[in-house]
Amino acid sequence: MKITNLLFGLILFFSIYHAEAAPRYRHMISWSEEPSSVYQIEISHEEKDNVIIRQIVNEASYKLVVEEPGIYFWRYRAQGKRRWTPFSGYTAVRFKQPETAEQNLILMKSPENGKLVTYKNGQTKIEFTWEEPDPEATYHLELYFKKSPTPSRVMIVRGGSHVVKLKKIPKFLSWRVFQKKAGQSSTVNKEKFEIKLRPALDEFKQTENFLLSLALFQAQSKFTFDAPTFKSDETFTGQIVEFNAEYFPKFWERRRSLNLYLRGATFENDDQTLGNKKIGLEFGMAFGKDPSILQTVYLGYQFLNNFEMDFGTELKTDYDQNFITGRYLFRKQFAERWAIEMNASLQIGTLSAGPSYVLRPGLSYLFTRELWLSAYALHEQYLSEIDASSGSDKVKIEQTNSGVGLGLTWMPGKI
Repeated sequence: MKITNLLFGLILFFSIYHAEAAPRYRHMISWSEEPSSVYQIEISHEEKDNVIIRQIVNEASYKLVVEEPGIYFWRYRAQGKRRWTPFSGYTAVRFKQPETAEQNLILMKSPENGKLVTYKNGQTKIEFTWEEPDPEATYHLELYFKKSPTPSRVMIVRGGSHVVKLKKIPKFLSWRVFQKKAGQSSTVNKEKFEIKLRPALDEFKQTENFLLSLALFQAQSKFTFDAPTFKSDETFTGQIVEFNAEYFPKFWERRRSLNLYLRGATFENDDQTLGNKKIGLEFGMAFGKDPSILQTVYLGYQFLNNFEMDFGTELKTDYDQNFITGRYLFRKQFAERWAIEMNASLQIGTLSAGPSYVLRPGLSYLFTRELWLSAYALHEQYLSEIDASSGSDKVKIEQTNSGVGLGLTWMPGKI
């Protein structure tokens, strides 16, 4: 007997629990009273022919209770003295599924999670868009400039989009949105869309800023000497170190710069050690409108000093030379963190026997927001003509350097 009572209690408990857990939809249906106390009501689900309830009632009303959302159609008829009256027309009742936290989230569209956005300081505009389920509601757009539960900026807007202008670009940016209407709020998205920020390659030209670049090359240097009394070829190996400090003054707007250039080279073979040092100053002007492509033309002056050169009585141990230089820099950023570049320069010196040139292609990777790592190839040729040590004769020198190198470019700034 006790076991029977226990089973009955469990069945009753689960029945009540299931009844309470199941969603139920209620609606009171009513119609005008007829001179009759008996009515027949028909209720259909989704389709008018899909009758799920057909019932006789004694009042001009009926309490509809169903467990599934959707559209329900109902109609009724009254019983006359001899027969039933025709059915009334159909009336629709719509039940919506209760809004859960997941179903009530605002659908965020753009920028998508992980979207890469190229920015320019003081000019960046990002349009945030989302699903607009209710045009009567207001939307709270939250921006996060750091990984914190508290938003850095909240904007209350109407509609399904809003354009935000960012004057100061943060290192981190994420966003989310929720709806408010008549004192009620939609569920706030637990997850935010995080935006990946990439500075435009000419971003450092938008304000007072500078660029520091250091490159080290392992190269082979071939010298060819041509004099009336002798000819000789010598091959050396060594290192070349280059340093650039480029400054972009704000008062020159955004497309002009000054570049300080320093270079030192040391080469040796079994018999000789030689080297040179160079210092230069360039004025650069960038052009083009594509933010992913940087093109700059430089015009400058360089001073070259060769030292520790001793190839016998016909050559001086050192000599100096002045150069007027023209340089073209092409740099294109692709993918998310990669860029290719080409540096090409043409030089005419006071001791030149013809134009000299430098070609330096490279591949760069954005290691951090401000630091680029680069790999370069180098090929350059210098043509000079100097006085021989013996007097009036001239010695033509052709120097060709070829090698590979690694570099670091640091682009800090008031971003």
